[in-house]
Amino acid sequence: MNGYIALISVLIVLAVVLVAAIGAGFMAINEADMGLQKDLGSKAYFLAHSCAEEALQQVHDAPSFQGTGDIVFDKGTCQYQVTGSTINASGTVSGFVRRMQLTFDQSGAEINIISWQEVVE
Repeated sequence: MNGYIALISVLIVLAVVLVAAIGAGFMAINEADMGLQKDLGSKAYFLAHSCAEEALQQVHDAPSFQGTGDIVFDKGTCQYQVTGSTINASGTVSGFVRRMQLTFDQSGAEINIISWQEVVE
């Protein structure tokens, strides 16, 4: 009888350890996925920033510039649109999209940024 109690006790302890290990594995997978999402979101943000900078360069080079453009990178794309004194830019990486909007005023070749913020649409 003592042997059965010991065997059942060992099996219960092993079941608890197995459940804990499976839970830890799922948590590790979830953490890795969240890290990947953060990485892709950051890359999309920097691509949007790049297009915003490109749009500012277009406005600097041709003060009356109005229009759109896009840039294709190895791992993503970005687009910009200049309308009046507003620039809307977005970056996309693996389905993750980040957007920003800039407002500026211009005096000749000098451009003054009034606001530069990330927007949610």
